[in-house]
This record gives sequence, C-alpha cells and structure tokens, in this order.
Amino acid sequence: MLAVEPGLRERKKRETRSRIVGAAFALFQSRGYDQTTLQQIAERAEVAPRTVSNYFAQKVDLLVAYREDMLAVVEAELGQAAGRAPLAAVREALVAVALANERHPNGRLAQRLLLRHASYRALDAIQERFRADLAQALAGAPLRPGVDLELAVLALTAAHMAVIQRWAARSGGSLAGQVERLFDLWTRGAVV
Repeated sequence: MLAVEPGLRERKKRETRSRIVGAAFALFQSRGYDQTTLQQIAERAEVAPRTVSNYFAQKVDLLVAYREDMLAVVEAELGQAAGRAPLAAVREALVAVALANERHPNGRLAQRLLLRHASYRALDAIQERFRADLAQALAGAPLRPGVDLELAVLALTAAHMAVIQRWAARSGGSLAGQVERLFDLWTRGAVV
C-alpha cells in the first residue's frame, strides 16, 4: 500500500502547529512556563491568538502535544516492525523514541514541564495508547510461564516513564542507553 502525501491544507496545518509549538518552547525556555502567555506565543509564532487557541485550548496542551509527537515516533517504528521478533520491535521502538527525545531541542525541558504541569488526565489517553501499542507488539513474545502480559506491559511502561523523568531531571547521560538497560532488565524478569 502506498503512503498518501498530505494535501496543501494539511501541510499548512502541520506547519502552523509546529511553528506554534516551537514558539511556545522558545518562550518557556527564555521566560519560564508560568510567565509565558498564549498571547506571547501567538506573537512569537506570528499567528493570531485565536489560531493558537484553535490548536491548543490551554497552555498545558502544548506540553501534551510534545508527548503525542513522541508517541507518534513509537507508533511509526512499531508500524515498520513487520517480520521482526516482538522483543526486537519493542526494543527498537523504545530506543527510537529515546533518541527522538535526546535530539529534540526541547526534549529535556518538555519532559520536565510535563512532570510539573501536565495533569494525569491530560496524559492518560496517550499513556493508554502507548500501553496498547506495546501490548499488541508483545502479544507473540516468549514470556515466562505465568507472566501476565498486561501486567508486564504496565511494568515496562511505568519504568520507561520513570527513566525518562530521571533523564529530564539531569543534565547529562544518554536516554537511549538508559532505555536499553531498562529493557534488558525487564526482559530478564518477563521473558523466557
């Protein structure tokens, strides 16, 4: 099946969304999250304030957008996993999102701000999709007898989030390396 390129309107919407998010994080970095307003974000992104609120009803939605973008990395990687063993596919997806966080100019800042400002409810749908994606990918994995797949995925995703938060709180260290070590520890407990 061939991928369909988005039309002009969709590309413009993506560009506007990206410009708004970029402007917001530049302001969060320079002024601080609490001191940044949607009006200032609109001015920086060179769009109308209403345009910002059409894309992001609240300032915290800009943080959630970052997490959605990171989930898209996981989903894209898992979508390309045809023919790979389930464990290899999940490992590669988790490393890919770790690298995306590391390379993103606002990766650490976004994760720190998410920890402080985003509500559990705002992130719950994203985490649920993440868990469902991993559960689906791991459905054929050789788990130890008696290991509950749902519980194993819950443990993996919770530990993954903790590793990301620890990385965001520190100034150094490789997130991808930490994620690989976490996955190795997880497989020792859950996999045959």
